[in-house]
Amino acid sequence: MVQSLPPGEATVTAIRPAAESTGPSAFGRDPQRGEDRAATVIGFRRALTVGFGVWASFFGIDCVAVRYLHAGTLLHFLALRLLLAAVVGGVLVRMYRSPAPSERTFKIADALTYGTTAVAMALMCLEFRGIASPYVSGFCLVLFSRTVAAHDPWRRGLVMNGLPVALFFVVLLGAAFFSPHIAAQLHDPAAVATLLLGVGYVFGTYLFLVVNGHIVWSLRRQVFEARSLGRYRLKRRLASGGMGDVWVAYHPGLKRDVAVKILKPEEQARSASALPRFEREVRATADLKHPNTVRVFDYGITEDGLRYYVMELLEGETLSRHVAHFGPLSPARAVHVVGQAARALGEAHEHGIVHRDVKPENIFLTSMGGEHDFVKVIDFGIAKDQSADATVTGTGWVLGTPSYLSPEVAMGRPADARSDVYALGAVLYFLLCGRPPFEDENVAALVFAHIHERPVAPSRKLGRQLPTDVEATVMRALEKDPDARFSTAMELALALASCALAGKWTYGDAALVARNSSRPPPASGIDSLPSLRPPRVPNIRLDGATKDSSENVQPGSLPAH
Repeated sequence: MVQSLPPGEATVTAIRPAAESTGPSAFGRDPQRGEDRAATVIGFRRALTVGFGVWASFFGIDCVAVRYLHAGTLLHFLALRLLLAAVVGGVLVRMYRSPAPSERTFKIADALTYGTTAVAMALMCLEFRGIASPYVSGFCLVLFSRTVAAHDPWRRGLVMNGLPVALFFVVLLGAAFFSPHIAAQLHDPAAVATLLLGVGYVFGTYLFLVVNGHIVWSLRRQVFEARSLGRYRLKRRLASGGMGDVWVAYHPGLKRDVAVKILKPEEQARSASALPRFEREVRATADLKHPNTVRVFDYGITEDGLRYYVMELLEGETLSRHVAHFGPLSPARAVHVVGQAARALGEAHEHGIVHRDVKPENIFLTSMGGEHDFVKVIDFGIAKDQSADATVTGTGWVLGTPSYLSPEVAMGRPADARSDVYALGAVLYFLLCGRPPFEDENVAALVFAHIHERPVAPSRKLGRQLPTDVEATVMRALEKDPDARFSTAMELALALASCALAGKWTYGDAALVARNSSRPPPASGIDSLPSLRPPRVPNIRLDGATKDSSENVQPGSLPAH
C-alpha cells in the first residue's frame, strides 16, 4: 500500500512492504502554508461565529421593515435567514473540527459561505423594494465581514471578494427576466438612481477591501520576515517543505547572507519524529567536510522555542530544474557533475551515513570561488546513520523518491550505501537522457519496474550512441542485486574517473555554459508582490570518448551542456 507519511514527514514517501495491497499514489505533496494558513483559519472561524450571530439578530430589522416599511412577507425573510444559518452553521462545524481543513477545503468553505450570503441578500432585496432596496447598501456589511475573516494578496482578493459581488448583482438584476416588477423598475429613473447609489457603495467597498486586505497580508509577511533568530535576521523565504521552511537571512556580524532552515512548530507538535529527524539532518550534514556537501555553520533554539540551523546560501539551480530548462547534458559534463556528487556521498558513506533521497532535486549546481558547474549535495533530512540501532520513521516504512528508489528499499529492506549508488546511477541516467530510467504515473507500477525490470540502455533511450564506458558504469550502478553494484559512492566516483571522458569537461566549457545560461535565481516559492507597497514595520525580535563537435559553441549560441 502506498501511503503518505504524517504531515511532518511530507517531503518523503512511505511505501509498505509489497505484501500489502496497493493504494493511490501519494508521492509528492504541495507544501502547506503553516503559520499563515493556521492564523487565517482561526480568524475565519471567529469572524464567521460573530457573523452568524449578527445575521440571526438582523431578523429583528426584518420585522421592523415588514411592519413599518411594508417590506413584504415576514416568512420570506425568516426562510432565507434560516437557510443561510444552516449553511454557515455547517461550515462552522467543519472549521472547528480536527484536523484543520486543507487549503482547498478552506477555499471552498470561503466561497460557499459568502456566495450563499450574497444570493440570500439579493433575494431579500427583491422582496423589499427590488433594485431600490436599502438592503443593497447593507450588502457592504457582508464584504466587510469577509475582510475581517481573510486577508488576501490583491489578485486573490479580487477574485474572492468579487465572487459574492458578482453573485449578488447577477441575482438582483437577473430577476428582471422573471419578475415584471423588477423589469419595470429598470425603466424607472428614481429606482435606477437608487440602485446606482447602492452599486457605488458596494463597488467602493469592494475596491477598498481588496487594497486593505493586501496591505494587511503584506504587513503580516513583513512581520514574520523581520523576525530575528538569534543573530540572524530573516529576509525572505526561499522554499517550504513538509517539515521546515528555508529562509534567506542576514548575519550582521559577518555582513553576509546565509540560508536558515526552521523546523515548523506545528509539525513538531504533530509528529513525534519531526524533531529527531531535524536534529539528525543537522548532525549528518555538520559531520561532513567534503566541499561538494552543503556546509552547516550553526544550530540554535530561540527563546520562543523555534529550532533552526544555518547553512551556506547557494545561488544556482538543482539538476532537475537545469535539465528541465536545457535538456540532457553532454556525457563529459554529466560525468563531471555526477563525479562530484559521488565523492561527496563517498565521504558520507565512510562516516556510516546513507543519504536515502538522492535525486536531481537534491543535487545543486552552482558557482563557487569562480569555479562553475560546482556541485553541492543537499537535504540530508532522511539520512540514516548506520551505526544507530533504531530508525526514526518506524518499522515497515521505507523512504525515498519513487523515480530513484532502489529495488531493495522498494521491497522494504534497509537502505545502505549501495542504495545511494543505485539512486546516483539513476541521476546519471537522467542527466544523459533527460528522463529517469523508469517512468510511470502509477506509483505501484514504477516500484514494480525498479524491482523487476532492467532499464533500457541510455543510448537506446536517447537515440544516439553514448561512450561505452560511461554507459557500462550507469548500468552497473543500476543493477538489481546490490552486490553487483559499486559498494560505495566512492567506488562509483573512481569508476567515473577512469572513463575516457573524465577531465574532458574543462573550466572553459563550464564558464561558457554558465555565461550563456545565467539568469536570476528562481523564486522557489516566493510570491511575487504587486506594486502596492505597504509601509515598513520595525524589526520584531522573537528570540531558523572526446567531446563531440557539438560542444564547440560559437559565440552567442547556446552550448551543449
